[in-house]
Amino acid sequence: MISDEDRAKLRFDLAIKNLQSVGRAQAIYVTTLLIYICLTWMMLFSNNKTFSFHLGWLDLQPDDVWKVTPVVTLVLTLALIGTLNAALIAYKEVKSAGSDVFGATFDSMFQVDNHKNLID
Repeated sequence: MISDEDRAKLRFDLAIKNLQSVGRAQAIYVTTLLIYICLTWMMLFSNNKTFSFHLGWLDLQPDDVWKVTPVVTLVLTLALIGTLNAALIAYKEVKSAGSDVFGATFDSMFQVDNHKNLID
């Protein structure tokens, strides 16, 4: 049988891994959204209207990109908002599990955060 101390450490380790995975998802969505915004701004300020984007087998003209821009930005923004909400829940779980392992002195994630991301 697993001891209470080992159970608390395991809960804390799982909570940290969960928070780190949410952080990685945030990084992916932020990066994708910024790249797409830069792409659309580049198309807006470009004087050359004859260029096209080749994404694998897909050949996109600027008019095609403008047609899907509202949907793409909506999906990426909602995904980013979802990861922000998930990060709050995951952070509360880490603080709760951390207080079980480290005691009442566990106040900051900087004590145990070894996965730096954009927010850090």
